[in-house]
Amino acid sequence: GLQGRPIRLEGSVVTPETPSYTWWRGTQRIEDVGSPLLAIPRIEPRMIGEYRLVASNSFGAVTSRVAHVSIREPRRPLAEPMAAVYPSSVGLPYPEAFLRVTDAAFRSSGDESFAIGIRVDGTVVTWAASERFAERIAPPAGLSDVKAVSAAYQHALALRSDGTVVAWRNDDYQDRGLTLVPPTLNKVIEIAAGTEFNLALRDDGELVTWPYDGTFPVNLHGVAAVSMHGFLATSLREDGTVWIWDAFSPGSPAVTGPTDGIAIAAGGDFAAVLRRDGKILIVHRDGSMEEPIAPATGSTIA
Repeated sequence: GLQGRPIRLEGSVVTPETPSYTWWRGTQRIEDVGSPLLAIPRIEPRMIGEYRLVASNSFGAVTSRVAHVSIREPRRPLAEPMAAVYPSSVGLPYPEAFLRVTDAAFRSSGDESFAIGIRVDGTVVTWAASERFAERIAPPAGLSDVKAVSAAYQHALALRSDGTVVAWRNDDYQDRGLTLVPPTLNKVIEIAAGTEFNLALRDDGELVTWPYDGTFPVNLHGVAAVSMHGFLATSLREDGTVWIWDAFSPGSPAVTGPTDGIAIAAGGDFAAVLRRDGKILIVHRDGSMEEPIAPATGSTIA
């Protein structure tokens, strides 16, 4: 989880006699917790470790599988000007404010390409490949206190520091509900905009989707990170497994084994997972995994 956010660990056991419960972190017993639920209000570095639950009664004792608790790094500010990433020859010159942003999202689609950047003060600046489209994708007036953005084919999302979400769209397209953020949505820590639906990750690991219900697997929980690309949705769970599905088959996701991943990014029909050791793992739509072939020493990638 993210430092300072809450985390919940929970186990269950079926037995005719009510058991007593003991939680352990490594070899250290956690005092004053006698239930199958361990709720940590704020995760801190000292809480990192391997947790397990022991349930015991007159029939004996049983130990749960180990739960690995770690701290996931938040988004890092960009280390270089956006102009170095997307040359101005693609479309209109960048506004001066876009040359230094703390985070950004980019959607590439010819003369309807656009980018959204977050200034240091939490306000938003946009860029588009044409003047007409720049007007169409302009963010709502007064949008501020933004800490993350996500862009899709016809709309964009902004996550504010208070955990709420703001959505807006290109007026050339029918809304279809993509910008109708659920009124009760709060405590959001990550957002992902897709062609047919959006995902929001809450601080308790719960996923929220709109405008349609049932656009993510019903048994998907304990989510650490999400990413979307077009119709494809991906999630990285706290246990390190990757779930990958699309708008047409949320009931049959591909699920991998543990990846030791700490971040995820969706592509056209795959997901790229950043592992704890700094290596990249590619997860395909069918759930198969492979490491990309590294270039030979001294070679360049055009």
